[in-house]
Amino acid sequence: MSGSSDDFRTFGRAYHERFRENPFTRVFGQRGPLLRFIARYVPGGRLLDIGCGQGAWLSQAVRRFRVSGCDTSEYALEGARRNVPAAERLAAVDANRPLPFESGSFDAVTALDVVEHLHAPETLIAEAWRLLRPGGVFALTTPNPRCRSATSWKPQDWHGARDVTHINMKPADAWVAMIEAQGFKTLDVRFDGLWDVPYSSAGKRWRLAKLFEHAAVQLPSILAYNAGIRIPEPLGENAVVLAVKPSA
Repeated sequence: MSGSSDDFRTFGRAYHERFRENPFTRVFGQRGPLLRFIARYVPGGRLLDIGCGQGAWLSQAVRRFRVSGCDTSEYALEGARRNVPAAERLAAVDANRPLPFESGSFDAVTALDVVEHLHAPETLIAEAWRLLRPGGVFALTTPNPRCRSATSWKPQDWHGARDVTHINMKPADAWVAMIEAQGFKTLDVRFDGLWDVPYSSAGKRWRLAKLFEHAAVQLPSILAYNAGIRIPEPLGENAVVLAVKPSA
């Protein structure tokens, strides 16, 4: 991990540039098929991404939605403005507080790898409820602490543990309970496969062994998840939860 703990807590350049080493950043995990998952329930309309970063997800979502985003990091928002010029609005916000958008104005709200950073994720979930129209979809993704890499294979070096800003990690069923307590109805819960290579001691020491794990472990996980195959909870680095705000 490059950069100091303080660098990471500001979500500035050091925080975001750590992803450049992984060529699968825009493919692995939840972002690949997420647009299809959401479109099963909401085929279009307006989408807000809370914690939009530099706009990698919004640049995909804009294929189906009129998109807006918000983030606490001005550095991230600068990137989002470059990467998603079609965005309706990109706002600097604190996701622990009420957001500057009109109630009932979105058909979908996403929070990808955000809730684990928050002291009060209930506030974000309540805001998602407020901002969605009846029938709108809320999608949340977050590290899965029940993944084998977290529980046994590499608990100290698991991706969820490496980030000093991860202060609120919970298993999927705990997030589902919190979301449903707000009034949402859960539509789907998925897990996104094994992509946080290396997993073996050989992969940590030798580049060739790590490349083998990319091909033998990470790539099959990517393909399976993108094909819609359900992956067991212990074999998913992240949890993906989709919920709907019921119509009156």
